[in-house]
Amino acid sequence: MADIACETPCLPSSPVVEQKHKVAFTRLHFDVTHFESRAAPAQLEKRARLQVYNVLAAVLRRRFRGCQVKMFGSAAQDLALHSSDIDIALLSPEKMGHKVLFQIAWKLENVGLVEPTQTQVRHQARVPVLSVQTKPEFGSLRFDIVVNNEDGVKVTPIVQKFLRGMPALRPLLLTIKVFLSQRGLNSAATGGPSSYVLTCMVIHFLQANPYRRSESQIDDPIRSESLGYLLLDFMQYYGSEFPYETHYISVKAGKLLPKEDAPWISENCYRHLCVECLTTEKANIARALNKTKALKAALSDGFTQLRDLMGLSDLGTTSQERTPSEGSSFRCLSSSGFSYLDNIIAMAHQASDQTLDFEKLTFNVKRFKERNAM
Repeated sequence: MADIACETPCLPSSPVVEQKHKVAFTRLHFDVTHFESRAAPAQLEKRARLQVYNVLAAVLRRRFRGCQVKMFGSAAQDLALHSSDIDIALLSPEKMGHKVLFQIAWKLENVGLVEPTQTQVRHQARVPVLSVQTKPEFGSLRFDIVVNNEDGVKVTPIVQKFLRGMPALRPLLLTIKVFLSQRGLNSAATGGPSSYVLTCMVIHFLQANPYRRSESQIDDPIRSESLGYLLLDFMQYYGSEFPYETHYISVKAGKLLPKEDAPWISENCYRHLCVECLTTEKANIARALNKTKALKAALSDGFTQLRDLMGLSDLGTTSQERTPSEGSSFRCLSSSGFSYLDNIIAMAHQASDQTLDFEKLTFNVKRFKERNAM
């Protein structure tokens, strides 16, 4: 951590570290842990999704003999939300162009697995992709399929390793993903940060520890009940402190590095967030991100809203120490069941409305296999 600190712009102690506000931060910590359990699919839903994935993969392997089918992305990393797509890579020892995506689409429609009206081939994208949605009897799940592109597959074990070593990574990432999703800032296709970019943002934040949290708060957030502190720190860091124009994130190096020393970063990216790829040398995985200003504003607003709800309104986003109003940390805790997080994220919409009927889906998958002699 010492090497990181000397290379990352050293920020003063966060203004939100006041000990007298510990009760409020503890409440926010439990908001985050509760939200994590609701935002992600439950085990039964994961099993249902896996059943549909296995059927779809079997159809692809039967159609393209000798090919491998691999899941990657958030579903493979246990970072999926209820609404997350499932990313699939079809890997062939032979060269396959983007026209294969049309063949895949036809095959999946022909066997009755996906909705033809929801099928889209984005063949002009930097990485051509086929987007499909399964029929309602198979859960109406969305899949993104790429051909002979192993980037995502190679990243998966790296992210899984960080997840094992950083207990705060998953709850923070899921919370931020939904927060940005509800503000239209969760997709590279629309100029926002991709899930991959967001993952690297949270990893870097935990590596750099810009507000010098204690080792236990970073490495053991559940026991130290520090997720509330870390969430506000993250929003403050990327909402007002991060040097977007001068530095880029290098998770591999464990620190920020100057853009001027990276000729592979184009000048038109200097105003935006830049993130070095975890696997490919000299590649910016955030090059499609063009809503840096909106990203900063959303995170800054999120910080301000939480700060005010928690009775920290006398504390700004600068490093100047201020004296909080007497008893302010308790004003928002007076009513039973109050959630700070519920004021910036529509938590009620993250769960049951998209839950799969496991028994019905299992029956339909079994019948599909019998019908197709699988």
